[in-house]
Amino acid sequence: MAQAGGTLYLFGGFGTKALGDLWCFNISTSTWSNISTFAGASPSARFSHGMTSLGNKLFIFGGNDNSAALDGLFLFDIAKGRWSQVNGGGDWPVARYSFGMSTLDAHRLILFGGTNNSGVMNDMFVFDPASLVWRELSVTGTLPAQRAGFGMAVAGQRAIVFGGTGGSISGVLSDVWVIDGPTDVAWPMDAAAGLFVGIYDWDTVLLDATAGRNRILGQMVLCTRLFPCALQVVGPSGPRLGILERQGNGSIKCADSQGCTGVWLVNVQLVCLESVTKSPASHSPLASDSALISLVNVHATGCWSASDGGVLRCFGGGGAELRVSNSSFFSSKSSGMGGAISAFACTVRVEDTVFQGCRADGGGGALAVEAYTCYGEEGVVLSDVALIGCSFISCAAANSGGAILIDSSQASATMTNCDFVSCSSNASGGALAISNGAFAVASKVTARNNRALVKGGGLFVSDDSTVSLSHAHFVGNMALGYGGGAIFTDKSEIWLDDVMCQNNSASAGGGGALFWDGTEPRVLGNHSLSVNAGPSKSPINGLCGVGNVAMYGDCLATSYAYLMVAAMSSIVYPGITIEAIVYKKDHYNQTITIDSESMLQMVGLAKTASGYEVDSEISVSGAFIGLFSHGVATLLASIKPKYRLVDSQRGITELKTPVLMILMGADTATGVEMMTTPYEPPFATGFDVCPPGYILALESADSSGARRGSCTRCGISQYSVSPLAGPTSGSPSCFNCPPSAECKGGDEITFSRGRWVIANGMYMLVGCPRGYQLV
Repeated sequence: MAQAGGTLYLFGGFGTKALGDLWCFNISTSTWSNISTFAGASPSARFSHGMTSLGNKLFIFGGNDNSAALDGLFLFDIAKGRWSQVNGGGDWPVARYSFGMSTLDAHRLILFGGTNNSGVMNDMFVFDPASLVWRELSVTGTLPAQRAGFGMAVAGQRAIVFGGTGGSISGVLSDVWVIDGPTDVAWPMDAAAGLFVGIYDWDTVLLDATAGRNRILGQMVLCTRLFPCALQVVGPSGPRLGILERQGNGSIKCADSQGCTGVWLVNVQLVCLESVTKSPASHSPLASDSALISLVNVHATGCWSASDGGVLRCFGGGGAELRVSNSSFFSSKSSGMGGAISAFACTVRVEDTVFQGCRADGGGGALAVEAYTCYGEEGVVLSDVALIGCSFISCAAANSGGAILIDSSQASATMTNCDFVSCSSNASGGALAISNGAFAVASKVTARNNRALVKGGGLFVSDDSTVSLSHAHFVGNMALGYGGGAIFTDKSEIWLDDVMCQNNSASAGGGGALFWDGTEPRVLGNHSLSVNAGPSKSPINGLCGVGNVAMYGDCLATSYAYLMVAAMSSIVYPGITIEAIVYKKDHYNQTITIDSESMLQMVGLAKTASGYEVDSEISVSGAFIGLFSHGVATLLASIKPKYRLVDSQRGITELKTPVLMILMGADTATGVEMMTTPYEPPFATGFDVCPPGYILALESADSSGARRGSCTRCGISQYSVSPLAGPTSGSPSCFNCPPSAECKGGDEITFSRGRWVIANGMYMLVGCPRGYQLV
């Protein structure tokens, strides 16, 4: 039962079974009424629970439902007639019943003792509804014995306990105990250790709105020297918050190894003076080592740390936990990772919070999340992040992740109803970078006008990471380098559902909306993006919206997929230059016009039992190495094969082995080896083995008798009418120009007199003009 105003309220209890009804008793009229109409889900039926009031709100905790002890906390708003379950954090009390619970002061609840199936207890907790945090109190002096079913009341700041049963003392107890509860104290001037005398873990330290009064000058390591093991700092709840100034290297550190249980800041304006001194502090103003830090309605301005985390650094695993709600971080900076928050093996939950103008010289302009490794692989601890209703505005990083970097296979993140606006990265991921095997789920997110110097103007996913992206809008983002105006994914798995991209650009790369390398993104229903490759295709869930532009693939683009040989000579003569025009294509048959660096080489191949290998007996000369220019490479090369048979009489030419050619090289962007399929050039044969005016010049025979051949054009004063003929039988060569003829080279020959015919591959005189004799 609890009193609020002039009314008593009763919930639950036990009749023939556990009850779950709510009644009120009007003291002035002595009238009972059942409150049967309400909003929300009421607590389950129970008895022996705790019930108290705070203002016009009723709180119910724990109890017994006739089968087990309970540990839920519920709130009934009397004015609104609404039930809600309270999900808080901190040192949540274990399930119990038959305990004492009361209102301690105007803003806290206190709980003591009780029992469950594990035994009777004498622990004590304080709950702060403003921060939704439970704290277990480390009580000094002699503790009351463990007990349940006792009476407890609060007078001022003291809780009075009488009687009860259980524990180490048998029978019914009749002792009376007074426990001095938490008190409100003012922040000690300059926060020197000696000034914390008399401030206990359960006390609330109050801040006023006076600038320059509440300061942190040095490092406060809680639970050492005279500092308490828990620190709750609360400012006024009005429009003017309590001001806490950080000067020099001032910081508050809570380390589990030192016995610290947590730090709670409520209604605080944290003002860092680094913007005045123009130099960073050595530490973050707030640091958690395997402990809890909770911020509610905290607004940090101008903090600059030389270490990771411009405002907050949470690390160490175990109980490392960071909770932030209804707060903001303005112009915070880190010379390392995480302009506002750095989390290594830490559980992070941030709600309804604004990050604006945050900067990091490393990655993660606002937030950087990584795994924490201690004592080898066995010491790897997960990092888990939840972001709900957060805004990231004009944040920037010198490395990846203009706003957020999630960078470990031991890290996971969920983002819901978050906005990323005008953030930038001098590497990849103008707003978000998910890398090194990290896992992320993002829903109802918006990325607008973000910029990356290299890849992924809005989102960059790489190195075996996994991302699920749903109900997301990417508008006006830019990638100034390799590509992915909105999204870039590299060798990772990404799932898309209702993702819309508009007016994004990859001005120097591919994929105005989305660029992928390695694994093609999938859409809801496990569909492929391939059906959307062309501009005439209907977009999947708006992915290819209007206004996306890129150097290639205004909507979708990929890295190298294959080489397309667009032009190759239909007849190949040995030793004579041929032209090959090759296009570098992506998976959507788009020319990768950004490549003016990769090179291709024409190479001869020999077929083996296991495949192919380079054939040294095929000579390739000329411009057989070609440099891509805007995705197109032109090679001008000649091929000199070996012939095992050249029969000039019968006009037979036979190659020693089949000639296979390939164009190959390395993609400078990805390092992937590029190559065409093996190609067998259509060499001319027989009397047509060379064009007119050429002879098949043969080199010295190898050990097998085969000779390398190439077509050689006859020079001035020479001629050829058959590539296999020559003055010496079996050795093709050019003939000297006959008498009374002019030979200009090749097959260009003019006779001034006589009648000449071709016989046996040469010109022969068969008749003379009048007055001449044939000799």
